[in-house]
Amino acid sequence: MDEEHSDGARITLEQSGHLAPWSITCGVYGSMVHTRFFATRVEAAAAFVATKSGLEEVLHRDDDRRFRDFVEQYP
Repeated sequence: MDEEHSDGARITLEQSGHLAPWSITCGVYGSMVHTRFFATRVEAAAAFVATKSGLEEVLHRDDDRRFRDFVEQYP
């Protein structure tokens, strides 16, 4: 799955990576890229929904901690 937000972000769920069977890579264009790793499709699919919601929140925050808070919440 690959989704792009009109405010300048993208989130991608990938299968068969080198480090883990499933991964989520997301980012805000020009500011942040973050990757999460998962063992199962079920775990990754649930995390995709949660991470997508958190990424949208980051887009609407304008403070110095927004990216750090995101990475801490979605390690």
